[in-house]
Amino acid sequence: MKTNLQEIPALINGISRQPPSERLPSQCEEQVNLLSSPADGPKTRPPADYVATLGNIELDGICASHIIERDSQEQYLLIVRNGTLNIWSFIDGSQKTITYDEGALDYLASTDPESDFKFLTVDDTTWIVNKTVTVADAGDIEEANRHGIVYVKRGLKAVKYVVVLRVGSTEYSIIHTTAAQEAGTAAETSTEDIAVALRNTFDTDATLAAARDAFYCDKVAGTLRFRPKQSDASMVRVEDSYGGQALIGFTNEYKNFTDLPGLCFEGHKVRIKGIDDEADYYLEYTESTSTQFGTWRECASWGNKNEIDNSTFPYKLVRQSDGTFHFSPCAVEPRIAGDEDTAKAPHLIGNTIDEISFYNNRLNVFSDDHVSHSKIGDYYRFYPVTVRQALDDDPFEQTTTLEGLCQIKHALPFDRSLLLFGVTQQYQITSKGAFIPDNAVVDPTTNHKCSDICKPVKAGTTAFFVSPNDDHSIIREYYVVNDEVSNESGESTAHIGNYLPNSVFKMSARSANNMVAFLVKDHRNRIYIYSYLWTGTEKRQSSWSYWEFSEGTVIIDCRFIEDKLHLVLQRDGYSYIESMTMTTDAPAGLTYDPHMDSRVLLDNATYDEDSDTTTFTMPYNLDNLDLVAVSGLDTPTPDRPLEIISKSGTDFTVSGDYSTGEIYAGINYTSKYKLSEQYFRRGDDARSLTGKRTQILRMAVSYQNSGDFTAVIENKGRVIEKKKDGLIGTTGLVLDKARIDSGEFTFGVNGENIQTEISLVAQSPIPVNYTKIVWKGWRAN
Repeated sequence: MKTNLQEIPALINGISRQPPSERLPSQCEEQVNLLSSPADGPKTRPPADYVATLGNIELDGICASHIIERDSQEQYLLIVRNGTLNIWSFIDGSQKTITYDEGALDYLASTDPESDFKFLTVDDTTWIVNKTVTVADAGDIEEANRHGIVYVKRGLKAVKYVVVLRVGSTEYSIIHTTAAQEAGTAAETSTEDIAVALRNTFDTDATLAAARDAFYCDKVAGTLRFRPKQSDASMVRVEDSYGGQALIGFTNEYKNFTDLPGLCFEGHKVRIKGIDDEADYYLEYTESTSTQFGTWRECASWGNKNEIDNSTFPYKLVRQSDGTFHFSPCAVEPRIAGDEDTAKAPHLIGNTIDEISFYNNRLNVFSDDHVSHSKIGDYYRFYPVTVRQALDDDPFEQTTTLEGLCQIKHALPFDRSLLLFGVTQQYQITSKGAFIPDNAVVDPTTNHKCSDICKPVKAGTTAFFVSPNDDHSIIREYYVVNDEVSNESGESTAHIGNYLPNSVFKMSARSANNMVAFLVKDHRNRIYIYSYLWTGTEKRQSSWSYWEFSEGTVIIDCRFIEDKLHLVLQRDGYSYIESMTMTTDAPAGLTYDPHMDSRVLLDNATYDEDSDTTTFTMPYNLDNLDLVAVSGLDTPTPDRPLEIISKSGTDFTVSGDYSTGEIYAGINYTSKYKLSEQYFRRGDDARSLTGKRTQILRMAVSYQNSGDFTAVIENKGRVIEKKKDGLIGTTGLVLDKARIDSGEFTFGVNGENIQTEISLVAQSPIPVNYTKIVWKGWRAN
């Protein structure tokens, strides 16, 4: 048989669950604890540095977490449990002081915090939503005003002024007729004198005794007020002999704003009947402390509850100027104008809140299929300030309902639009011009299931969301095409089948690294990683793999901030903060960056001269952990992994004197790259040649800046391990130094492609980086 060479020049596209013969050459069967670099191929994923111990507190399943990014110096972890709230710095792990309004923690009551709470941070304010709390209205229902107001608008000679009151079914008339005009005198008289005369008649006329028993009468300037003492008393009307132009009377309704008295009684409300197409509106009189006349101001109607109960609206956590935090209810503004027709109560009242977002300087609150947009710049105002005219900055509502209810679970501001993710439908809110009521539209985009637990994320010009399937998760993505959000959502998981479990609950993305991290409940010690790369409109990389932490680790949360992936995790009953720097460099004194989890730089050595051993203390318990340590600057064997002779509790001991210099210690992890079934491929189209026996004879792995690794070959139940290590005579090998080199590792295989599994495994803190694979074999004629 003629032998041939087959080259795999780029190992950048992670795993595939397609049939091996259908996969790309750059895809593999399994990739663990490796990062797919589009430039370098798979390399050991970044180490995780220990930051702080949060304490002996359980977080798994009984907390909701939120990571706050204020700036490069202030990043916080927020943890909500049933009725409790805690904050730690992500920079140094210090716990922050929180003050509370009385009773504020009651809002955080929950039996399932992980599902019940949503968060939104804008600047120094973080809103916390308890999705189980129904928003309620508040305030007393004010009764319609029954006070009769009589305003002497014109004081004229020889005019009859009449006020008609009713008690039960009997009407009583208060009458005053002004004197006739005398020659050479003015035709007008004082309006206040007429008001005084009417009041005197009311007070003294014997025929009005029953009316006096049923009413109080007050006066200010030329205005009278008749206040009923009993339920069957009311002012009926006013009359005058000047064509109804001299005396104005009303209780709680009138037709003309210009006829209202300039001096009236504090708090009196009146509805002004709209004319033509103008809606009714309401005015309330407010006395002035500086001028003679008060003011008629627009107000809310009576007969309704005009307030939102602040204790049922999302609460706010605000960073104070001294670095502490304060937790309190939001001061939601009441209805101050109109009624249920002209200033309708927002849909959120009487419903629970599913999501909040911040878009175009408005707070957006979602309940069911409705979104309530606050007034621009006034985030707690969901009622208009006036109903007399429509203002551009008015609050307004939109609905996503097309056919039946589509409850919105998530909202994501994205490329000049607001993406809405319903249970089975997605929408896009846009506006032609400014985001104002007349311009805003909500349009359907796609019809996919969407996780109600995992919030979508964005990375540059791409937005990702989770679409659960029967036994796995589908990751879909929106992207910008020609400056518009595509109405089609691409699938990032089409080639991996059921690889990603149907239990994704958190994800975070970073556009600078073209990377998305996923947490799943089925494997709490894993972070599933999606790496991608677009070149123009062509996707050059679509790589899936996972990073695995030590057994028993429970990852609670993760978040990309700048060049770090911050982690919250739990192990052995304790909770920790750790961080992974995406761009790693070798520390001073080392030729490589030690790759380990919960990594600590130690300088607390205790040397025992009698036993010639050095003991170190770690900030966490070492029982059941695969501990590794690497010597650093100014140690007897710099750059070398150390032999740990014992460990107990938080202490471990090594041979020799390491009381000076630096030691890096942490939890070891193993990386694995398992190749796909290999086939010869035809020319440029890369199609696999199948149907005939293919035998793999030898394989060469090109690597760069790598430590030791092992090729594990499994064939018909037989396992052969071939290790790339520092043999005598190897270039760059120095006594007592870790071997880091670049080159090509060649090993024999001699197995049929469909019966042979080949994996590259690295088990030390020294990183590896595989760049290319070439294999030699033959195919039957």
